[in-house]
Amino acid sequence: MSLSSSLPPLFDNSHFSLVESLELDSKIMLVLQEDTIVPKKIEYSPGLCRIFKEIVTNATDNKHRHPNTMDKVDIEIYPDTGFISVKNNGKGIPIEWHKDEYCYIPTFLFSKMHSSSDFHLLGGRNGNGAKLANIFSTEFKVECGDTSQNKTFFRPSVTR
Repeated sequence: MSLSSSLPPLFDNSHFSLVESLELDSKIMLVLQEDTIVPKKIEYSPGLCRIFKEIVTNATDNKHRHPNTMDKVDIEIYPDTGFISVKNNGKGIPIEWHKDEYCYIPTFLFSKMHSSSDFHLLGGRNGNGAKLANIFSTEFKVECGDTSQNKTFFRPSVTR
């Protein structure tokens, strides 16, 4: 089965070009081994690396939008499960109904392609970073808070 045939209708093949190869590659990279950084040949997926970078870029963009409200990004990686969590303590996304898209703003921002801005500061993909992670992840969950309205938004995991 091709990857594109397993994607939901919201997504199409045109977005594959936004991510590097999904095939495994190998190269010598610097890695942390115990207390020392050493060169080591590793296998990795350039596409997975790009998607991870996109999510981290989205989390750090908040600092550029609101420099006085964010001072922390937490990244947790669970190799046993393949789960990665990226959080920041910046100003939250407004939790309001998007009258033109008929969904909450976080759903719109994390699902609809080209629905965000790109600051070009950290190598973003024209507002598609989180959407690409959503498309190519086997599970994708969104939790965010709107401190100005004291609201929380939670979209359960989308499992493919």
